[in-house]
Amino acid sequence: MPLIKMTVVGQNLKQYNSVVIAEDSSDLLKMQFNFRSSDWAAVAPKTINFIGANGISKPIDMIESNSCRVPKEVIKAPGFGVSVFGGDMATNVVTIPVVNNEYSGDDGSPGISVTN
Repeated sequence: MPLIKMTVVGQNLKQYNSVVIAEDSSDLLKMQFNFRSSDWAAVAPKTINFIGANGISKPIDMIESNSCRVPKEVIKAPGFGVSVFGGDMATNVVTIPVVNNEYSGDDGSPGISVTN
């Protein structure tokens, strides 16, 4: 299962690993957050807001392990946004790139193929 690792320092959210994400990767993509400042220690619950390229916003409450699954509705090319909020705290939005999968051409044509 691909894991996107994020770090949070105050209100600054940043991705700190590189993962190739194919469109429509349902229930396969997880995101983990490392809170590196005391600002967030007393904030509960922490909510992750996912913003799809299609304008869909999907807020998800973070589970105890500071991780969550990325909702499949936002995993669309060219990417989705993510931010964290809770209490009086909020972060910037980080854009996570997503590539077309082989079968995602809007006009019925194949998208690009992802191979490793």
